[in-house]
Amino acid sequence: MNICKKKAGILGGTLNPIHYGHLLIAEQAYYKFGLDYVLFMPSGNPPHKTGDSIAAGIHRENMTKLAIADNSHFRYSDLELKREGFIYTSDTLRILCREEPDTEYHFILGADSLFSLEQWHEPEEVLKRCIIIAAGRADTFHPDFQSEHGILSRIQYLEQKYNCRIHYMDSPLIEVSSSEIRTRISNGESVRYLIPSDVERYICEHNLYNI
Repeated sequence: MNICKKKAGILGGTLNPIHYGHLLIAEQAYYKFGLDYVLFMPSGNPPHKTGDSIAAGIHRENMTKLAIADNSHFRYSDLELKREGFIYTSDTLRILCREEPDTEYHFILGADSLFSLEQWHEPEEVLKRCIIIAAGRADTFHPDFQSEHGILSRIQYLEQKYNCRIHYMDSPLIEVSSSEIRTRISNGESVRYLIPSDVERYICEHNLYNI
């Protein structure tokens, strides 16, 4: 008997801070791929960002909750934030699939990440346990996008090598990054219209990113 699985999106990363670019691709993935909900999952101790200035977990948790509060199909998860040590996506997916075996997970990432995905910890485990949604525009992220070895070729390569599923989502991404927002704040520049107003208010109240 076939069981109809729930379809959940995962949007991770440090979310330091969460901004409208994150919210936009999550919303687009929800509608385009018929997801039941999207989990926003700030990471606790990512191994590739040990030198970065990352706001305390409680602040990133609170900012994420504020940003998604008015969207009924966005949910918050502290699965990575509450764990100790380096946090790997492969371990997160193992836990999710064990705890929710009737859920099909869709991991949302920027399309440029496809070119470094094989350097992740246990990439075969990541690609086995989820469907990848690669968001971006073919002319903005990576120089290879405009060559014969572009994004679609990269997807084909990964799918054949790992017997996985990867969907490309052409998305009108907002040209902003969390690092740019932190720099603007530290320089006293406006971040209005880049992050939700509740998040901006929280950052001001707690004096975050004023390096």
